Amino acid sequence: MKSADAWLWLLIAWLLASTAPFARTSESPRAGDELKRKQEEVDRLQRELDNARKELRRLEEENKRLKNAQPEPRASTEANRAEVLARPIASLPPLAESEVVESSELAAHFANQPEAALQRYVGRVFQVKGKVERFDVKLVVRRFDALLDTGARGISVVCGFNYVDKYLAVYTKQKGRTLVARAGAKGEVELMNVGDTVVIRGRCKGFKDGEVTFTGCEIVR
Repeated sequence: MKSADAWLWLLIAWLLASTAPFARTSESPRAGDELKRKQEEVDRLQRELDNARKELRRLEEENKRLKNAQPEPRASTEANRAEVLARPIASLPPLAESEVVESSELAAHFANQPEAALQRYVGRVFQVKGKVERFDVKLVVRRFDALLDTGARGISVVCGFNYVDKYLAVYTKQKGRTLVARAGAKGEVELMNVGDTVVIRGRCKGFKDGEVTFTGCEIVR
């Protein structure tokens, strides 16, 4: 805008200078008309400059307002979503089938140390411990998933159960908060509740779309 101001003032100076001969010969009607026309041109340019300054101030204020109203950028990767600190995988002993891994540490490992987590966990059978977040019951295929909280935004541990050879049916009660199974003559058996801390054994299938998945699961305790 400073360069535009300088350019305009140079133009105004040139217009004023060009009107000087007409001012000295004001007795000429044509000179008076030309002087009036150039003065009007100077006034028009001055108005345009004022309008440009106002528009610049408006845009600067609008840009400042939008910048202040803009939310903090959210983490866009799984690595940034995992807020739980986890031990470096390289420092851990070999994984045993009887080992119990906290769901929070498991999620953090996959999020922050993906290559090492792939080598350590995927395809292995071990136990995972966590608080039940919710259930996903698939009645037609006689399967259900128990999702464990991990303490990390957007990441869950999903434990898949196949009950075809164990129960007649599995379903939820108490508005989805209690998971129960029908076991023939024994009637209903309560399996888990939302908020329970459980230990589940299963085979880790990997990490995709914010989910660490297990198959062939069974409740240990």
